[in-house]
Amino acid sequence: MYAPTGERLIRIAIALLSAALTLLGCNEQSRTVVAMETSIDGTRVNDTRATIVDGLAEFQCRKSAGGDCHYLLFVCPTAGSKPGALDAACAAKPVEEFALAAGQSKQVAGLPQGFRFCVGHGTKPVAPDCLE
Repeated sequence: MYAPTGERLIRIAIALLSAALTLLGCNEQSRTVVAMETSIDGTRVNDTRATIVDGLAEFQCRKSAGGDCHYLLFVCPTAGSKPGALDAACAAKPVEEFALAAGQSKQVAGLPQGFRFCVGHGTKPVAPDCLE
């Protein structure tokens, strides 16, 4: 038995919509949030956050005992190293450096895949030693 034409069209439309939504779900952007906090005697003295979505990152200096958060963004182009692993022979290649006062934020676009960053409070970090 055949379903009425209108009902058949609705079923086909629902099937196509479900397939389209499934495909769209497969293309979700990767999102990474890195939060760093330092406390002394239970009092938060340094607080930073970075939100990274497919090459676009927002860096927030929420609180800094040194007055400013100094950021160093870099890549470590070393053949054969695993993602996220720090190779002892890493020759850090700076991508960008900047400082933010407590309460400020900054967006940086076009970051290379696998970039790394360090934050110093009151002093500039030195890569790649700052990752240790």
